[in-house]
Parts: sequence; C-alpha cells; structure tokens
Amino acid sequence: MWIAAEPIRAYVQETNRLNREHRTSADTTRRELSDTEKAIKEIVHVIEQG
Repeated sequence: MWIAAEPIRAYVQETNRLNREHRTSADTTRRELSDTEKAIKEIVHVIEQG
C-alpha cells in the first residue's frame, strides 16, 4: 500500500466537502440576490404609480 494514500484520500474528501459547501453558499446568495432584485422592482413600481 502506498504510504500517502490515506492523506491524499482525506485531502480529496475535504476538498470535495468544501466545494459542495461553496456551491451551496453561492446558490443561497444567488437566490437572495434574486429576491432582493424583485423587491426593488416592486418598490420602484409602487413609487412610479404614486
């Protein structure tokens, strides 16, 4: 068995975990941005209507 196999496996697992966490965080941020943009459009529409 290769001596570095387990540390490399652990590194790959942690990298994959961090990548999944990053994608989840980015998805949440995109949804929040979309919600904020919709709210701003609604506010602008209400202001334009007087």
